[in-house]
Amino acid sequence: MAGTLAHGLLVTGTKESAEKNTMNIRVAQVNDAERIEMLNAQIGVSLSLSIIREKLAHMRASNNDLVLVAEVCGLVVGYAALHLQPVFFQDQPNGRVSSLVIDETFREMTIGTQLLDAARSFFNNKQCCRVEVSSPFHPDDAGGFYLNVGYRLTPSRYLRLIASQQSTDSDRGNVCRPAGWQ
Repeated sequence: MAGTLAHGLLVTGTKESAEKNTMNIRVAQVNDAERIEMLNAQIGVSLSLSIIREKLAHMRASNNDLVLVAEVCGLVVGYAALHLQPVFFQDQPNGRVSSLVIDETFREMTIGTQLLDAARSFFNNKQCCRVEVSSPFHPDDAGGFYLNVGYRLTPSRYLRLIASQQSTDSDRGNVCRPAGWQ
């Protein structure tokens, strides 16, 4: 399949392929914010459109962050948020997928796998040492998926929320407490 290079990533598909009922992965645009908001709502995450637009604009301007979207027939049906993380004790950065969300009606179509493949391509191009996937939302649902596509569970992280960031701001939504956190 033909593609174009963006952020060191081969972005697949064209406008024509989207019109022919095929899946297309591309770099997210600020105008994708409404669909991303709807996808987030499916997993219990509430962020305002203004915050999503702000994050998309910031990430598009960054060389270390990227949001990819998957489209079917021109409709955004999933997204992946990607980040490079410098690590003090190694020469190469780690890649991190902080969000991978697929519309619940499209979850049996390998879209998540294809987004992770595109993420791996981006991270490989950035010479990352490893890829970490964060899955704070519905880990029981996602855990089997990540194991099936080659990731392994490594419960070696300690987390503590910062008290000043635990309140809910009306515009920003539930800032630091993902769904299900106590």
